[in-house]
Amino acid sequence: MKTRKITQILAAAGTALLALTACSGNSGQGTAGTGASGDQNGDASSDTLRIGLEGTFAPYGYHDESGDLVGFEKEIADAVAAHLGRTPVYVESPWESLIAGLDNKNYEIVINNLAPTEERKLKYDFTQPYYTTHAFAAVREDSDIHTESDLAGKKCAQSASSNYADNVRAVGAEITPTSGFADSIQLVEQGRADCTANGDITLAYYLEKHPDSKLRLIEITSAPGDDTAIMLNKGNEELLGQINEALTQIKNDGTLDEIIAKYTPQNIPAANN
Repeated sequence: MKTRKITQILAAAGTALLALTACSGNSGQGTAGTGASGDQNGDASSDTLRIGLEGTFAPYGYHDESGDLVGFEKEIADAVAAHLGRTPVYVESPWESLIAGLDNKNYEIVINNLAPTEERKLKYDFTQPYYTTHAFAAVREDSDIHTESDLAGKKCAQSASSNYADNVRAVGAEITPTSGFADSIQLVEQGRADCTANGDITLAYYLEKHPDSKLRLIEITSAPGDDTAIMLNKGNEELLGQINEALTQIKNDGTLDEIIAKYTPQNIPAANN
């Protein structure tokens, strides 16, 4: 399989790069049901920055073997919070309720490999994207799926509201709803689903960590590259501007590149779209 380095979409000065987060096993860890406080409403002068994420999505934000929550999204968010002079507080939530937690002001931002789709932008604000992923489908080695056209009529295990579900629906696949990537990939390996689609980084990382998984990847060439950005409720212009400034700084001083390189698989499947 051809390989490529991760395609990074880095903002120019004065624009924002997305801060992603993962939970930390130290202080600042929380759950989606924690009580409200003033900073959850987007108070840019607060001492804390509450950040919603799944905390189960490697390499973006996940628990390591010691139980700490790590990942390149978490480290980027730490750097952003430091620039703002605020203490990050990470609030874990399942994917199905993650965006609803933003609606309920359980946190100020969501940082979880989110694409700023046109539908989402009607309700939420997004920062400048900081990288682009390309859609691939994971199938079993003995599968008769070899190109995206072979996905028609196949069962793809997906979070039903994800952009990757939209990608495979567009080529005729049937969605088997799941709660997230871990469940989706398990269904494929067990033969209970034919495929699961996700980003090149996610799938390459999984294969790197599970070399015995008898899976292979095919590109969904009809799907455009997906930008990823941080999500906020509309009306938080001051906080949005502060985060944009922080992200521009960590791009310019090389921090962003260092963090992404630390967590990105060495070999990413080459995308032709």
